[in-house]
Amino acid sequence: MRIGVNAVPLRVSGGGARFVFTELMDRLLALDTRNQYVIFAHFLGLPVINQIRRIHPHLNPHVPHDRRVSVIEVSNEDDIFHHRHEFDLFFGPLNNLQPRIYDRPSVAILHDIQEQFFPQYFSEGDLLARREIYPEICRSATTLVTISEFCKQTIVDKFAIDPHKVEVIYNAPQTALVDRAADDDGEWRREPLPERFFFYPANTYLHKNHETLLDAIALLRRRLGGACPGFVFTGYELPGGCALKAGIESRGIADICRTFNEVHVDELRYLFRSAIAIVMPTMFEGFGMPVVEAMACGCPVACSDLPVLREIGETFALYFDPCRAEAIADSMMRLSDDAPLRARLRDAGMEHARRFTWERSARRMLEIFDEAADRFIGLGGPAHREGDEHLPHIGVLVASRGRGLGLPEALKSVLSTGYSRLSIQVVFLEPPDDNVRAFLERSPYRFEVIDGKEGVTWELLARFAHEHELDLVGEVHAPGGGLLPSALHSLASCFHRDRSRSIYLGEAWEWHHGRVIGDARLRLMGDGLWRMQGFLYPEMMWLNPEAMSRWEAVDDLVREGGGAWRWTITREAQLSGRIALLKRTLALIEPGRVSLADRFRAGQAGLGVVHQANGTPHSSGWLSRLEPVLRPASRVLPTRVREHGKRIWQHLKNEP
Repeated sequence: MRIGVNAVPLRVSGGGARFVFTELMDRLLALDTRNQYVIFAHFLGLPVINQIRRIHPHLNPHVPHDRRVSVIEVSNEDDIFHHRHEFDLFFGPLNNLQPRIYDRPSVAILHDIQEQFFPQYFSEGDLLARREIYPEICRSATTLVTISEFCKQTIVDKFAIDPHKVEVIYNAPQTALVDRAADDDGEWRREPLPERFFFYPANTYLHKNHETLLDAIALLRRRLGGACPGFVFTGYELPGGCALKAGIESRGIADICRTFNEVHVDELRYLFRSAIAIVMPTMFEGFGMPVVEAMACGCPVACSDLPVLREIGETFALYFDPCRAEAIADSMMRLSDDAPLRARLRDAGMEHARRFTWERSARRMLEIFDEAADRFIGLGGPAHREGDEHLPHIGVLVASRGRGLGLPEALKSVLSTGYSRLSIQVVFLEPPDDNVRAFLERSPYRFEVIDGKEGVTWELLARFAHEHELDLVGEVHAPGGGLLPSALHSLASCFHRDRSRSIYLGEAWEWHHGRVIGDARLRLMGDGLWRMQGFLYPEMMWLNPEAMSRWEAVDDLVREGGGAWRWTITREAQLSGRIALLKRTLALIEPGRVSLADRFRAGQAGLGVVHQANGTPHSSGWLSRLEPVLRPASRVLPTRVREHGKRIWQHLKNEP
């Protein structure tokens, strides 16, 4: 299997994420003897990528260069679209699953959803992005990986995700930090440190709770006077975070505190090995890497009494209330005075930390890659061939304009799905070319010529479904439309899980001159907002005739919608819970095939407008209604100009 890895968000200053990425990838490449890896990276992240030993063997002459691994530099995530034929499974290890390559298995790692608990720690822009992107990752990934049972439960509860698709893989300490001789205490190369000190390794994000810790240090100083131990902080002082140095000065504890930005792994080991204990008053964690790293180095741990830290640290840490400076100061005093307690925590913690290894995590990740490939196909995959009679019977109506232009390609895309319970019918919206007619007369496919002014109607689809006793019916239009190979199996898998919906709506890639230029989908934007992004192409929309027959209002909705009937019933299905969103890419569409008149009618009907949960337009001005017309016209513009214009457009509409 070829695994595409999205490392585009990776940066040198990426905090713990970059260590997790390099450690996991290094062990995957060491253990995996079957799969190939294609790593996509921005040039600002290449210094991190190049630390992986099997990519650059000069970093370790004893490790052979692995020719199963390639690194492709891209300027942004959309560039990965152009390499989509080079991998079979898409892996997003950095809280990301972009671009939307959802026609194949995908595995994503989501580290935590802190914004659901402490929104005050985030800017408005970050909140808008997280509230849309994180639930979307959870819904779209074939398998979602997270880093603790606590995170799994919060994701399941907050986003209503099936717990069976969420797997837990624990992080582990940096190999260079812990894979050393027992008597290796590391090395400190900087200014002298206090003889006795506590240690806190963390960037100054607000949830790391430095302010309360500083209050606790000041309180301890008042209690102990000149006998008060020192305190060492490592990590960057970030914009919008705690003003650490100013806070130290204002409390009069600068003489016992030391601050450093990033430290080398030798220095980090020295701090862990030399500190009285680490003190970690964090308000939120998805895992708590410093807890495990400290234990692995033989450093006692005092940390916040949080469910996730109880999960990771078990009974081998000293816990306190992170909201009370007095409780933190009490824990520090206890650890400072009680040598037997420190010894017990040190010895038990080192033994406990041995369960957290990157080899164990990587082996589980390899299993998940294999499981995701099987899970993606689900019903209808090779393992289910003997049960094909249980697959839904799917009908595809291939509609052709242009006297049959593009019809063979459209038919080929349907047949290439390899779906077994399939009925195909061809309709011409204008008289076909004689050669096309002759071709169809020799084929097994029924065809007819209909009035092209109305196009494909619900009545036509319903008749097709009735004649062939179909479970699902949909369309492919030629020229300019085609199904992706996994489309019908994806549809069958969704239908198998829930047969009650009237509409099963997937996604489509828009392409122009052989390049993917965008996607079309019903976009859930967070806070109950939603909109149809791109255009509602027929290839995205599959109807359940039985459920449609029970929908009393459908005939009125179809009449009301006229030429935009698909959008009218989709909008009402979204409001009434009659729609299933597949989160799978079903089709590849040339957007130029849709006339400006059709786009204008769709815009008048509200396609492209942001809706609230109750269906009320959130932004229904004339700009939003023009978008379905102007968006495809912008394709002729250079990419840089188009992206700049997109930002201006969203600002004018005052949309996220």
